[in-house]
Order: sequence, then C-alpha cells, then structure tokens
Amino acid sequence: MTGDLAAELLAREHGFWGAATDPAFYEENTSDDAVFVFPYGVGTMDKRMTVYAIRMNAEEWISHEFTDVQVAPLGDDAAVITYKAVAERSDDDPFKAFVSSTYVRRDS
Repeated sequence: MTGDLAAELLAREHGFWGAATDPAFYEENTSDDAVFVFPYGVGTMDKRMTVYAIRMNAEEWISHEFTDVQVAPLGDDAAVITYKAVAERSDDDPFKAFVSSTYVRRDS
C-alpha cells in the first residue's frame, strides 16, 4: 500500500464529512449499491435514502477531526479506511465515532 492511496482515501473521507449538507456530493461520489450505517437507531440506508435524508434535514459539521487512521488493502482494487472521528455542530456536544469505509475502484 502506498501513502498515496491512504492520502486519497483520507481526502475522500474529509470530503464526505465536509459535504454533510450537499446531497449532490453524495450522489456523485458513491456507487449506486452503496450502504451507509448511521448511529442513534437510524441503522442502514442505501444511497437513495441517504441522499434523500441529506436533502431533507442534514446539518453541517462546523469541524471534524480524524485520528488513528489506518488503511487496509483488499486486493488491487479495494481498501478499507478506519479512524476515530470527532465532529462538532454549532449547537451540540461533540459527536464521537469509530468509522470504517470500504472503497472499490471500478472502471466507470
């Protein structure tokens, strides 16, 4: 695994957190078969439902920070990134989570 891959995946993760109120970003940057897992009883949602939820009631993060970042390759065209996240909204306590995302490189 190269540092370039780790940097690319970390940049993508920052992009998703930074675009928490931008449904077009999620529409353009996730595969049609993506599955998202959310806390607080929300559970899993597919891409369509995630984009809809962002469009209807998402709140932006005013800051987010990742620590303990690890990237594990899954062959030549896939990898998992894991990290601890701390994010803040203007009117709430910091949100803390352990996060993992799986990326697959596809031709299209």
